[in-house]
Amino acid sequence: MKRTTKLVSVLLAVLIALSSFAILPISAFDHSSKAPGSSYEFGDVNRDGVVDIIDATLVQKYSVNRATLDNEQKILGDVNGDGEVDILDATLVQKFVVNRISKFPVEDKLPTEPTTIEEPTEAPEGDYYILGTMNGWSVSDDYKLTANEAADGEFVFTGLKLKTTDQFKVAYSVAGAEPKMWFPNGYNDNYGQNGEITADGTYDLYFRPDGQGGEDWFKGVIYLEAKEAPTAEPDTTAKPEPDTTAKPEPDTTVKPEPDTTVKPEPDTTAKPEPDTTVKPEPQTTVMPEPDTTVAPEPGEEGYYIVGTMTDWGINPDYKLTANEAAEGEYMFTGLNLTPTDQFKVVYSEDGLVAKTWYPEGMDNNFGQNGEIKAVGVYDIYFRPDGQGGEDWFNGVIYAANQDEPQPTEEVTTAAPEPDTTAEPGETITVKFTDALGWGAANVYYWPNGAEWPGTAMTKAEVNDYGQQVYTAEIPADVTGIIFNGNGNQTVDIKTDIADGAQWYTIDEKEGDNYKVVLVGEVPTEEPKPTDEPDTTAAPEPGSEGYYIVGTMTDWGINPDYKLTANEAAEGEYMFTGLNLTPTDQFKVVYSEDGLVAKTWYPEGMDNNFGQNGEIKAVGVYDIYFRPDGQGGEDWFNGVIYAANQDEPQPTEEVTTAAPEPDTTAEPGETITVKFTDALGWGAANV
Repeated sequence: MKRTTKLVSVLLAVLIALSSFAILPISAFDHSSKAPGSSYEFGDVNRDGVVDIIDATLVQKYSVNRATLDNEQKILGDVNGDGEVDILDATLVQKFVVNRISKFPVEDKLPTEPTTIEEPTEAPEGDYYILGTMNGWSVSDDYKLTANEAADGEFVFTGLKLKTTDQFKVAYSVAGAEPKMWFPNGYNDNYGQNGEITADGTYDLYFRPDGQGGEDWFKGVIYLEAKEAPTAEPDTTAKPEPDTTAKPEPDTTVKPEPDTTVKPEPDTTAKPEPDTTVKPEPQTTVMPEPDTTVAPEPGEEGYYIVGTMTDWGINPDYKLTANEAAEGEYMFTGLNLTPTDQFKVVYSEDGLVAKTWYPEGMDNNFGQNGEIKAVGVYDIYFRPDGQGGEDWFNGVIYAANQDEPQPTEEVTTAAPEPDTTAEPGETITVKFTDALGWGAANVYYWPNGAEWPGTAMTKAEVNDYGQQVYTAEIPADVTGIIFNGNGNQTVDIKTDIADGAQWYTIDEKEGDNYKVVLVGEVPTEEPKPTDEPDTTAAPEPGSEGYYIVGTMTDWGINPDYKLTANEAAEGEYMFTGLNLTPTDQFKVVYSEDGLVAKTWYPEGMDNNFGQNGEIKAVGVYDIYFRPDGQGGEDWFNGVIYAANQDEPQPTEEVTTAAPEPDTTAEPGETITVKFTDALGWGAANV
């Protein structure tokens, strides 16, 4: 079914549901930027109360099937009101975030005059029922709620037996009609789905259709009070309002361990409301049991490390404590880590995660991108305000290794004995040739070296192949070195460490690290870096400026694609006569001395022009570029505008056979070959 059909169905269901209840008059639309039937603004797709770049990224991921959205999120994400959530919506959210637009097009499509749903003069004829796993998601008089005489507008069901694996909703049903589901906008967010039922037991259920329950109520609609639970005596006091001082302890002794070998992703696709005529059993086999063996007791609020070392569960042994030496900072001492470990920091209340660091629950775990460089014992420092220094991960986490860092690769050959004839304080010079185009180089050595990534090396000469050579002085008595730069590193080097020794990288790995060859030594395979580079594709040192790099330049810097200042518009640059097809992609970079100094777009996004179909037709284009991002609304990210000189051609491929190549090439005639940088080297030579 198309997304448009689902979206219309959801909105229709909400309006029908609202018209059926005895509630106070409300406006169908309030002419703010909030979406109909939602408490969130258009564009706030992750529902954190803020419209920001995280929402734009989530819409982008959804448009390429990298993320899923529930029905409410689809309403919030369809900011142009065309019934689809796609890259056009992501672009509008980006423009809203940078104040390029003040509202979304969908807001202009809302009714100009608010309509009002009047309060019915009499309560509708019908009853409230619990539907869930305990009754096959069907309407049954055995699960009918009754009015709570102690609280006006409230309903109650006593003696509901629940397990931690149960889920349910509350439905309003009139005889002979389909039940109407509670919750707003047809949520697929069942009570119990996210672990709200913390223990097997017998409960009294309180329900308010007006959503005016207290803070401890689920969505302001449902409250469960345990009568009989394995770890607590039943609460026999009257409960018109939720008793937040007598919550039962969760049962951590009888819950099964989760199956951590196969953790299925939750099914976030739109789930249809249960059909009361044909009642299939809900699919519960794909929902893993929560890991309750490592959950702290209720009341142990605080910050916890969760990660591979805790099986991604909350464990009281990994709770952080306040750092008395730094206000607003927390710490954990003695965390054993390896380069394959990952973790986050969460804030927990009553054994449940209340907030995850990093912002908006990113899957941006510390260690995921190689921040843990060596096996060791670390002290972890954490700032929930994100005000850590430059070396802190996202300004939130800093990991300090207590131990002398060990090399990340195990070497089976014995290390040579150090040169005991070296005088104390004596140094040697080592060299490194950046044959694979890392763009920077450090040397990490042991013993007594600087912390990873080590000492920054100094640029020396550029060799005959256009490759940068770096040098550094290190102690003469080191026993091992590793060259690294921009997230790449070599294997451990423990032999031939002498004054003047020079190594270069080859495109061959041992594990995750690149092998090296000592200059003058014959490698086991012919080294690729010694081939003649294509010097026509690199500008001479000193040719600073803005360049187009993309599929048409094999993602390298080519002086033929340098932009020039647009004399008609201050602060603007242009390139005329760029041949493009709908499969082309490109970015703009600023180059100094043949190296990329900055990439547009912010933070080096892989958000290339053309990647999402911006090039609509084959043609010759004039490219306009503003590094300040102040282009008009039609500009891509406010940075790039592509104007087609030609009448656009259809983008469909012609099905006629391509002509055979002309094999009668004249001497001196050239051909074009292409290479796709699938491994992200960042540069290429032939």
